[in-house]
Amino acid sequence: MGDSILGTKAHLAAGAITSNLKLDSSLISIKIGDRVLNTNMTKLGAIIGSRAQIGCNAVLNPGSIVCS
Repeated sequence: MGDSILGTKAHLAAGAITSNLKLDSSLISIKIGDRVLNTNMTKLGAIIGSRAQIGCNAVLNPGSIVCS
């Protein structure tokens, strides 16, 4: 869960993983619709919205966005 942002009452089931570092240590960018936002960060976990649910053993890449 390192470097992730969790909304109110977000739920992560057993074994859920959020990766916070790319293998090549490059900057993390976030795609929102057709736009790409450069975070200028090398470490960023997932951004999980309020009341969003992540299933058992799910693995989220750095910068993943999950909305409820």
